[in-house]
This record gives sequence, structure tokens and C-alpha cells, in this order.
Amino acid sequence: MGDCELTWQQRATIDIDLARQQHRAYAQALRDAGLQVVRLPADPAFPDCNFVEDIAMDVGGVLILTSPGADSRRGERPAVLEALRTVGDVIQMPDDMRLDGGDVIHVRNTLFVGLSKRSGRAAMDWLEHTTGCRVVGVELDRVLHLKTGMTALDEDTLLCAPGAVDTTVFSDFDVLETEVGDEHAANALRLPPREPGDRRLLMSGGFTRTIDRVRGLGYEVSEVDISQFALAEASMTCMSVLLGARW
Repeated sequence: MGDCELTWQQRATIDIDLARQQHRAYAQALRDAGLQVVRLPADPAFPDCNFVEDIAMDVGGVLILTSPGADSRRGERPAVLEALRTVGDVIQMPDDMRLDGGDVIHVRNTLFVGLSKRSGRAAMDWLEHTTGCRVVGVELDRVLHLKTGMTALDEDTLLCAPGAVDTTVFSDFDVLETEVGDEHAANALRLPPREPGDRRLLMSGGFTRTIDRVRGLGYEVSEVDISQFALAEASMTCMSVLLGARW
């Protein structure tokens, strides 16, 4: 993981032993939320392979293998494809397109796609045709992925780091900004409800002011420390793909 791709951050030393502990805690938090966790084997040849969200998507039951924007990550696809095929049929994005799953927010039958250094417009048209969803592009020039700076807390509310994303295309949503200094908290993992009305989130620990505000709005928040993964330009949603989640 120390040799991972970096776009906006300077390389820093990652404590691999601590990262392993944090990854185990992350997986346990998902289990504690009632989810079945399927772990893929680590592959030292691909230092970004922890960040499986970029390689696979489930859009309303349509399983998609993406075509990641970093050439160094394209070799991650066979292992992810094999795992996805145990769940159902998989549609593979053409090789000449570029899309990281971290650039996609799916809410209200709309896919908001970050147009970043990793994802391009050709993938937007393909997604619209393949999934039947409305697709809206969001220009990015300050963050790695759309989800680096913004995530959906529910169908009506988005959490955003101040200035990270142009929010004009999200005028139909309530946009909650993180506190200054809590920008990494903008990436929250929305968990499937156990029963109607549940609003459950997994958030990066340590950003107390923002987490307290989110809890004050009625969300149930579990915290996990992913500080070592943040050094790899990763966030809470990066390390998993929710399959079969319905809101």
C-alpha cells in the first residue's frame, strides 16, 4: 500500500501493521452492522487493491466491473470479476473508457459522476444506457474522486467538505458541510437499513464536531479509525462494495 497511486497528496510513510489493524476493525464494523463480509485476498502486485469500490459497482442490481482510470489498477479486475460472478451476471465496462467507482454517487435513481483525473464523459453515456439511470456529470478539480468530497447520507441529504465540490448541480438536496478541519469526514458510508426509517452510517473516527452534528440530525453513526488509509488518499467508502443494498 505504500506504493499506491497518489494524485493530490504527498507521499507519507504508512504504518502497515496499524493499517492491517484498522482494516480488520473496518470489516468488523460492517459485520456488527449485520452485513456479510466477503474478503478478497491481498495482492502485493497491486498496492491499491484495498480500494475495491473503484473496481466494482452494484447499481440497483446491475453488477458492473469498471475500467479504472489508473493503468496500474487494471490488473485488479480479474480477481474482483471472479468474486462478483459468485453473486450474479456482471457487465464489464469497455476497456477504452475510464471510470472509478469512487466518482459515482447513486441517489434517487440518478448517478452523479465526478469528472476527475480518473473518470471521463464516455463512461457517463455508457452508464446511462447500461443502468437506465439518469446520469449527471460533476466537474472536479480539487479532490481525487467525487466521494472524496461528498457522499449521500440518505436520499435527501448530502455531506460535503467546504469548497470541495460545486454544489449547484445538487440544488434539489439538503447539503450539509463538514466543519473546517473535518474535511475527511465528508466521506461517510451509508449502511442498509435494518428496518424502515433506519439511518445508519459508518464514518471516519476523530472528526467529533461533524459527527456530533450528523448524530444530532438523527443518524446512527459508528466510527472507525482509518488514518493510515487516508495517507493513501482513501476514504471510508473506498474499501468495500455494498451488494444488494436497497434503500
